[in-house]
Amino acid sequence: MSDKTIEQRIVALEVAFEEVKKLKGVPGPRGPAGPIDAAVANANHAVVDAESRVQARADATYARFAAEVKTLREEFRQLKDFINTNIQTAVENHTVQVLRDYHLLDENNAPSYWKK
Repeated sequence: MSDKTIEQRIVALEVAFEEVKKLKGVPGPRGPAGPIDAAVANANHAVVDAESRVQARADATYARFAAEVKTLREEFRQLKDFINTNIQTAVENHTVQVLRDYHLLDENNAPSYWKK
């Protein structure tokens, strides 16, 4: 083969390749329609798959939500206990101070009527 023949073949291949690239988006001939049962079955499988994926995501999201709610409830319980303890301590201290002010308790928090 001569160099000219190889060059002509390369040019011809490049032209053919460009034609194929132009045809890439053009649909080809269609055959007869297939059975509708197969299409319905495929659609049902697609719906079941989609439902299972959505359910899995919903379950994961609910699990994260439930964990956050549990965490918040625990924080709320701890805060409530902390506040109740502080309120109880404040009331007890105030009560002791009032009893001292009325001389019902001495400086050691003992009832003043114990003294003789």
